[in-house]
Amino acid sequence: MKQKDDPEVAPWIARRDEDLEMMAVALEHAPRLRDAIAFHAQQAAEKSMKALLAAAGVEPPHVHDLVFLLEEIEKVLPVASISPRDCQFLTPFATMARYPQKNRPLPARGSCPCGVQEDSLCGRRDHRGWVMGEW
Repeated sequence: MKQKDDPEVAPWIARRDEDLEMMAVALEHAPRLRDAIAFHAQQAAEKSMKALLAAAGVEPPHVHDLVFLLEEIEKVLPVASISPRDCQFLTPFATMARYPQKNRPLPARGSCPCGVQEDSLCGRRDHRGWVMGEW
């Protein structure tokens, strides 16, 4: 397994960290921007999963589907801490949060800003253990 500073892994980690930082800035200065926060939560999770694939020597596919990425990771790594349900929840925010749509649900107030309930998983700094992995 390649390390996080490997040239094939490090760019994914750096981009993930940018998404996490954008989430932190929005949470602190513009918490009403729930769509943007949800988008960056999905992106942070996606880039973390692609970093895991790169670390395992697998070329990350050009997809936003976290469930698919989880299935690809499970082929090469044991990752019991990543929930398919949470992947399924976050996946739509890759595109849904970027385009105007009528009658689509926004993340609920009182839950994590990305929409995941507090007892679940998301990319927020205090919930991101599964996103960060050992890194």
